[in-house]
Amino acid sequence: MKSFLLLIACILFVVFADAQIVLKGKVSSEKSAAQFVNVSLFDEKDTTKLVTGTMTDAEGNYVMSNVALGNYRLAISGITYNSLKQTILVGMPKSGNVVERNYTLTNNTISLKGVTVTGNRTTNYLNKSVFTFTDKQIKAARYANDLVADMPKVVIDPETNKLMNLNGESMKILINGVSATDNDLKSITPDEVLRVEYYDMPPARYSDVKTLINVITRPLDTGWNGGLDIDHAFTTGFGDDDAYFTYVKGRSQFSFDYSLNLRDYRDKRGVKNYAFALDNSDWKYHYDTKDSFGYTTNNINFKYTNSLKDSYTFQAIFSPNFDTLFSNGNSNINVAHNDSDELHYGVTHSRVYSFGPSLDLYYSKNLRNNQELTVDVVGTLYHNRQRDNNDETVASTGESVLSDHMTQNNNKQSLIGELAYGKTFTNGSFNAGYKGTIAHSGATIHNFLTGADSYDYAVHTDCHYFYAEYMSRIHKFMYRLGIGETIDHYKNDEAHYTNYLFNPKAEIAYTINNRNQIRLAVKSEPVEPTLSDLSDNVELITDNIVRKGNPSLKSGNDYGATLTYKITNPYIDAEASGVVDYTHHPINSYYCRENIDGKDYIVSTSENANSLLEYGGTTDIVFRPFKSDAFTVKLTASALRYRLDSPIIGSYRHWYTPVDYYLSYRVGCWEVSYEGNIVSKMISGAYLRSDENESHLQLLWKKNNLSLFAKCFWIFSKSKYNGETIPNNILQYDYHTHINDNRSMITLGLSWTFTKGKNHTVNRSIKNKDYDRGTF
Repeated sequence: MKSFLLLIACILFVVFADAQIVLKGKVSSEKSAAQFVNVSLFDEKDTTKLVTGTMTDAEGNYVMSNVALGNYRLAISGITYNSLKQTILVGMPKSGNVVERNYTLTNNTISLKGVTVTGNRTTNYLNKSVFTFTDKQIKAARYANDLVADMPKVVIDPETNKLMNLNGESMKILINGVSATDNDLKSITPDEVLRVEYYDMPPARYSDVKTLINVITRPLDTGWNGGLDIDHAFTTGFGDDDAYFTYVKGRSQFSFDYSLNLRDYRDKRGVKNYAFALDNSDWKYHYDTKDSFGYTTNNINFKYTNSLKDSYTFQAIFSPNFDTLFSNGNSNINVAHNDSDELHYGVTHSRVYSFGPSLDLYYSKNLRNNQELTVDVVGTLYHNRQRDNNDETVASTGESVLSDHMTQNNNKQSLIGELAYGKTFTNGSFNAGYKGTIAHSGATIHNFLTGADSYDYAVHTDCHYFYAEYMSRIHKFMYRLGIGETIDHYKNDEAHYTNYLFNPKAEIAYTINNRNQIRLAVKSEPVEPTLSDLSDNVELITDNIVRKGNPSLKSGNDYGATLTYKITNPYIDAEASGVVDYTHHPINSYYCRENIDGKDYIVSTSENANSLLEYGGTTDIVFRPFKSDAFTVKLTASALRYRLDSPIIGSYRHWYTPVDYYLSYRVGCWEVSYEGNIVSKMISGAYLRSDENESHLQLLWKKNNLSLFAKCFWIFSKSKYNGETIPNNILQYDYHTHINDNRSMITLGLSWTFTKGKNHTVNRSIKNKDYDRGTF
């Protein structure tokens, strides 16, 4: 009998020791559910050893599966909350295998001279930083764009009213994990934003993106909202207008948005100088030009979405976008040929019309065990009409010395398909997928070489990208490992080839504490030519200089490593990075001598250079002297050394040291901001090109859903552009341009929004858009 009882006891011991419990519950704050906070279980005897962990959902619920019986050290932490730590016992329940535990967190607030800052609003992870916002920020914002612009490395570009990072680069925007536009963000009221994730090294799925932001909102509710943004100068042609509307009912969402960008400058002045030797003669051209130029872009989106939370999302987007571009110029040209000088008159006219409708079909499905499958297909049709006329006559006789009337009618069709799979584990995630692009461009071209005739030219490209990555953490270390393979296939009337490029990525981060982090990231990615690079079109610049494409270009490959230190506290958000980047066979413009139809020319075209090496450091600093956004200083600076090795130019070295800064001050309904920079020149192919100068002041007044603002661009100055060729033995070229129209240019604008119900946008499209129109 004793033996039998002992056997039963052993069996029960084994059963209970091996039992796997589901631990679930709800985490609340003093006012509401504690959304998206971390819930972790550590070994009771070794609290540095993480056993399992998860994050609460939008209702504060958490679930941890496969928890063994025993004692644990529980830790719950989140932005704006005081951390909760206690020892708990996970025992066998009376029935079933579910143990339910609920917890309450207290808010963490810091009071400073009447200004309340709720906790530490920034949490740094391996490949992203997560931001939440104070009640004061939410009240001051017009819409979600303003909240995003409150983040350390983000500003609203005063010239376009679009979000950009401190370096002046546009960013890819996601809403709840999928692609969106600035207007989509404007359809979200500030109080609906839960948090914003900022990626400076995005996941493999977005391998072609430098900066990614993901805006997380509350669940979709019935209602509608919309708005209108208008910003125009009254002394010259300058305007940026947006209109947007969204209606939601049940699972369905209908939305429309329209963006109009207008530029119409009538007084652009510049000088250009060319110096070269050709046919045993020395030539020098000096241009004094006056131009008018401008463009109009029309971006339109019609969207329908049907979604069920935690189940599926379907979306269809039709975008009939179109734009125009024009320029007209007159030049006095001094031509020095050996020892003689001659005055010429030049006239140029250029027109480009593009119509690019696209249809985007997206479907995502949540599967069992934290899995998600996404399919996206995007079809685009581009139709382009391009006319470039360049005429030059001798001033004394009226004799024509140059007459180039280049035309190109181009039709392009492309299809982009993506299949993405993701799975989330207790302490990590896995993602894999495929993205394929097939494009065909057919152009009818007429230029000075064809006389009265035209010819047809076709380019076919297809690109296939396969990727997989895994991200996890070990104590204070987080890591991400990814592999990718890119297969590029190009076929045109003159060349046919395939490139295979291996694209691995790796990141590792060490969190010193909740305010300090060190991260190392290495990556490899392809550098691909555009249809314009691959064109065999030819265009006259002067009687002796032509511009042409290069059908024999191949893809290059870029390798980089970045070591970054981040610090975050109520006064400052800062990071400093050391950068090394090496590009094998970069695509660069260059000059060479070439005989075309029996005549020698200086030719501007593209090449695969040997290499481009970049190394140095960058720093981004956001300073809040009052621990709030009442007064904010944002600054980014770089010191980067470039070395270009080219079979045409040889080896060239150059320092690039730009500085950009942004200041803002808020009081009550008023906000004043200023944006400026210190320009520097960087290598761009065969050229050294200067940054655009900035000196922009904005005054904004906001009351409820109406905002009025005034801006002054290029205060006591005007936009300036300078550049020159890298020293070479073929051609020396420099240019200096400025636009008189926008000297101290003043614009006036308003922003008006309306809302009924709790409406917020959930845009679930990957948005694999084709931006390569194929214009020359």
